[in-house]
Amino acid sequence: MTHVAARTSIRSPNALPSSLFALVLGLAGLGNAWRAARTVWPVPHVIGELFELLAAIVFVTLLAGYLPRLLRARSAERAELHHPLQASYVALVPVSTLLMALAALPYQRTLALALFTLGALGALGYGVYRYGSLWLEDRADEQTTSALYLPTVAASFVTANAAGALGHVEIGWLFFGVGTFTWLALESVILQRLLTRTLPPALRPSLGIHLAPPVVGAAAYLSLTDGRPDVFVQAMVGYGIFVALTLLRLAPWLNVTGFAASYWSYTFGATALAYSLIRLHHAGLAGVYGPLAVLALIAANVVVVGCALLTVRLWWQGRLVPNAAPPTGTLSEST
Repeated sequence: MTHVAARTSIRSPNALPSSLFALVLGLAGLGNAWRAARTVWPVPHVIGELFELLAAIVFVTLLAGYLPRLLRARSAERAELHHPLQASYVALVPVSTLLMALAALPYQRTLALALFTLGALGALGYGVYRYGSLWLEDRADEQTTSALYLPTVAASFVTANAAGALGHVEIGWLFFGVGTFTWLALESVILQRLLTRTLPPALRPSLGIHLAPPVVGAAAYLSLTDGRPDVFVQAMVGYGIFVALTLLRLAPWLNVTGFAASYWSYTFGATALAYSLIRLHHAGLAGVYGPLAVLALIAANVVVVGCALLTVRLWWQGRLVPNAAPPTGTLSEST
């Protein structure tokens, strides 16, 4: 995610970064959480569907600006695909497509299957490309952030979740394996960097992504399994809660530059945590899971709605989208 002095409005498609697709993840994730809440509590049906609709509108708007720019661009202008930090955010495009498949599923299965196919192929293709690139490139410590989870871990877990919802469980388990083992591999690398060198302010919003792997993975696991949730998925959610509390404890340190669109990185993990806790509660786990699900859903709404309102303000001020991407190697990531 890019921070530059000159900024322009979202209406300038030539400057549309893929990182803005994080808005789709947060809105659709909250929609999924409210859909899950309807299975447990008597909440209005319209709330979840409204967030899914907003996610779809944002998705179509961003896609209409992003794809033509990418297709028209010469190789020299595709700096985002080769940028050591920004390249990870390109994975948000197929991930958003997969979430739109889940949004469409209750209404049109054929459309959902088409979106799933496009999203899964995009996630797999870009995941292989980006993971291979990491093997080939020398990397500075400053280029190791939680954004590295996006092309493989996040994309694979969301694909597994969507596959389970569509009934393609075998395919889902394959992607779940990719997500799990790349998560474990990258987790040690990213934590080693965090434990030895602190992140500069411009890169701190990327830490919001650190919450996503355990809870998005838990959502995928619940989508692929039946019956009473086992200890494995409960342990994943437990680790997610621990990461969420750690991020909350670091809030003053994280928010030193003021709100930027990059803070949407916190929304998908927050909504996936709420969704997973609600699903665990719905599956019959009593005790602490009910109160935790309520608290997580409230927190997810505060995070997403707060980011949405502040994003509208940025858009109104013409400061949402940068004029141009920085040259490859620039380490500033805050939008």
